[in-house]
Amino acid sequence: MFVTHLFRIPYDEKLYDELRIMQREAASVWNDIVREASFVKSG
Repeated sequence: MFVTHLFRIPYDEKLYDELRIMQREAASVWNDIVREASFVKSG
């Protein structure tokens, strides 16, 4: 959970789109890591 109310973010549609894409990419990479880890664990 990100705390964003401590500092003001200038509203920029493009910026938010890029952040959303970066989050999605990071999430998919993390999912791959978790999948690999659990696959290795299960043998």
